[in-house]
Parts: sequence; C-alpha cells; structure tokens
Amino acid sequence: MKGIQAIKLIISLVVCFGASGLGALFMADDSVTNWYAQLQKPNITPPDWVFGPAWTILYLLMSISVFLVWNKGLDYPKVKLAIGLFLIQLALNAIWTPIFFGFHSILLALIDIILLFIAILATLLVFKNISFFASMLLVPYLLWVGYAAILNGSICYLNQQELFSVSSQKINNTIMKGLEMKADGDSVAFNKLTPEEEAIIINKGTEKPFSGEYYKHREKGVYICKRCNAELFTSEDKFDSSCGWPSFDDSIPETVKCQLDKDGIRTEIICNNCGGHLGHIFTGEELTAKNARYCVNSLSLSFIPSGKVQKLQNAYFAGGCFLGGRIFFPKYRRCKIYQSWLYGRAQTKPNL
Repeated sequence: MKGIQAIKLIISLVVCFGASGLGALFMADDSVTNWYAQLQKPNITPPDWVFGPAWTILYLLMSISVFLVWNKGLDYPKVKLAIGLFLIQLALNAIWTPIFFGFHSILLALIDIILLFIAILATLLVFKNISFFASMLLVPYLLWVGYAAILNGSICYLNQQELFSVSSQKINNTIMKGLEMKADGDSVAFNKLTPEEEAIIINKGTEKPFSGEYYKHREKGVYICKRCNAELFTSEDKFDSSCGWPSFDDSIPETVKCQLDKDGIRTEIICNNCGGHLGHIFTGEELTAKNARYCVNSLSLSFIPSGKVQKLQNAYFAGGCFLGGRIFFPKYRRCKIYQSWLYGRAQTKPNL
C-alpha cells in the first residue's frame, strides 16, 4: 500500500514540475534579459530572483495537495472532478509562460492568468470537500497567482500606449516599396556589420542593459546609423534615464521611423534610410519636457564628435522624371533633404 502511495506522490511531483518545464521550453532565450527588461513595470514588481524559489515551493505544495486528494481513491465522491479541475488549472498555468515570454502577448497572458485564478479557486473549493488540508495547501498558490495577475494587468496598463500604436510613416505605393533597399545588408550603400551588430540591426535583437558603449556617453556630437551612416540623434537630445540603454528625447527630423513592434505592444524605431533596427520609443514617462524616450541600442549607432560633423552642401541635378527623383534621391545615404523644382518654382505636386 505504501508503495502505491509513493508512486502516486512521484507522479504528482512529475506532472506539476513537468508542466512548469514544458512551459519554459517555449520561452524565447532573451525574453527576460532583453524584452521583459524594457517593459514598464509597477513598483510592486519583485526582483527576478524571487520567482524561481517561489514557484518551486508552490509546485511542491500543489503536488502534495493533488496527491492527498488522489490518495482518497478515484471512487471517493468528487475526486475525479477535483483532479480534472486541477489538470485544467495546471494547463492554464503551463501556457502562460509561452504566451507572455514566448509570444510577448501581454494582453492574452492577462486573460490566461485571470482564467487560471478562477480555475484555482474552483479547484480549491472542490478539494475542500475531499480534504481540508489539501485545499489549504493551494491557498498560497491562489494568493500568488492573484498577485501575479495584478502585476500582469499593471504591466499591460503601463504599456498600453504602445498597444495600439501604428507606424508614423507608411509606404505610399508599390513602386516605392519595390525600390526600397533590402534589409539583408547586401547593398553597397551599407556598411559591413559584425555578427553582434547584425543580431541587433538586422534581426531586431536587444543588447544587454548597461553594457552599451554609448550608455554613459557624454561627448558632444552626432549619433549616426551604424549601418548606413545616416544622422539620427544629437548629443543635445541625449539624457540619462537610468534604463540601461542610451536615451534621447528627440531625433533629427525625418530620420527615425516608428512602427508597431512584433510583440504588438511596444513601438519599434528604425532608421528611416536603411530600415535598420534601433530600439523602441516610450512616451508618457515625463522624464523630460518632450515626454519621450528613444531607447536605442549602442550597437545600432556610431558617433561623430562635433568638430568632425560635415556640414550640408547644396547640389542641383536636372532630370526628366520627378517621381524617379523623389524615390531615389532620399534613399541615397548622403542626401539629407530633397525638393522638386520646375522652371525655378518649387512644386509640392509637380506634373509627371
């Protein structure tokens, strides 16, 4: 009899801790250090090291709890219902990690954790009719998930301005889209990148916080795109946000493009000339008068000191196609401002 009980206890432990491990398998490798680190979080957020020990204890209590109920026998009243509810909440628990850290879907994760809380409460109430002690072992789990739901909801609220943000600039027609420079770095107009730089600029990664060359950089000058040398930010707009990455509260006009990040929450910023990934923009933090924070990867930038910044010069070209000029000249990395003229008159909508 004791042998059967031992087997049931081992199975209970394997199922509970296995559900935890299964969820972690679908978590992106850099989600905690990169994506999660950049999210705005409430003051009640605990240190990252707390989660490991807390969940280990909770899974242990869950295992003992379901074991005590299972040990009553499947023929005991409501045991099958209780175990079924337990497995449902365990499944909701397991899928939260890949939803939040794998797919970066904060809103869907919030829905899942609310359903999880309800499922745990239902399980606890049914367990109470079978074993009062088993139901009490689920109380810390219920309280922790309730706390986690508040955290999840707060993160969703604090990052809501990015949830419905859209690109500030769109391609006007298929001709321009077809003529855009490729993002694979093959164009001769682009600088050669290191594997680390490609991981950030091409593959839209994020460097580790507090590790970038320009995080505490104070020199006067201009920050340019590492990939195409387009001027993006000036030192006058740089400020210390203590977030772990170089921060600017403004960019050089028409040099940085904003678009919805693939996580559906944040707003990504890219170089408007070559499309290289720069980082993300956050608003509403009230860190500066402009109320904006361009959070940029150092590896996406190069720096030109003030004394070496080249001044713009005018160049005039004659052409027979305004459309061609409006497409090609702005794409040339050394062309900063382009305007169409017809017989000495500026034309906002010249005839083709």
